Amino acid sequence: MLPQEAFGFFYPILIYWFKRKFVSYVSSALAWSALGKHSREEQINIGSDDLRAISKFLGTKHYFTGFKPTRIDATLFAVLAQIVYAPYENDHLDVIKNECPNLLEYVERIKNR
Repeated sequence: MLPQEAFGFFYPILIYWFKRKFVSYVSSALAWSALGKHSREEQINIGSDDLRAISKFLGTKHYFTGFKPTRIDATLFAVLAQIVYAPYENDHLDVIKNECPNLLEYVERIKNR
């Protein structure tokens, strides 16, 4: 935080200016990230397609690149575990259970390692 005594009278003006710049920056970043530009149904379909692609690539392999876990496996586990171990039902969990059982086995394999 800026020390108030260092700026005296200009302190409130600087705080106001910094807040406006920060809000402007965050708003701009969100606009460029395409967040919210898809409907919920489209978001679910995109995520489901991604899960199917990961499942297809993984196939019957133990880990993403073979028999030894790598950083990719750690990253993928972090994402998939949020879906698999969520305390509520969701559409992506249904896709994993019904269409991609190898992803469920993959998550359990890494968890038990």
